[in-house]
Amino acid sequence: YGIDSIDCVFLSHGDADHVSGIVSLLETRRLRIGTIYLPEIREWEREFEQVIAAASSTKTEILTLSKGDSVSVGELSFQVLAPARNAAVKGNDASMVLSASFRETDMLFTGDASAEIERNLEITRNYELLKISHHGSKYSSDGSFLSKAAPMFALVSYDKNNSYGHPSEQALERVRSANENVSIFETGKNGAVTLVFSGSSVSVSVP
Repeated sequence: YGIDSIDCVFLSHGDADHVSGIVSLLETRRLRIGTIYLPEIREWEREFEQVIAAASSTKTEILTLSKGDSVSVGELSFQVLAPARNAAVKGNDASMVLSASFRETDMLFTGDASAEIERNLEITRNYELLKISHHGSKYSSDGSFLSKAAPMFALVSYDKNNSYGHPSEQALERVRSANENVSIFETGKNGAVTLVFSGSSVSVSVP
């Protein structure tokens, strides 16, 4: 696409599948990254230390965010719904959850948050788009949470050859039950998923 810089990157948590690609970009300097945002929790995974080390030799800024914080980039705004500042959470439950808005479109990015974390999120609106938590794991996509979010588009990111059995059919069924008109897009089946904004509307494009 001819992109040589990224304004900002949000790393939800420290699992290698969420972090290692950014470390590689920093080390090879293929792209300039302006700011990397990490969750402000009590104890980081060692993978975040790798991110900080890789960023130290570039002009990439490292900042932390917690519940209640917000970031704006042009017309795109992000509000952090979890985790709370200095929360004693680890692993998937330390995932930074982001509510994002662009023009008239509301989007929710949940990282790998478990069903317990999802149930405790303060959801006050329906979302046009939801990034399904934890690659469609059966331990996420809580029914009560999904009923509040009621997404029009649901995106599931996973490797079609993954050994975990993602996505779980139970999780996908809970998504369908929350909104019978939802359209589900899966990277393992559809390939790269692109959001296309036109005026105040959004659509989803796949190869």
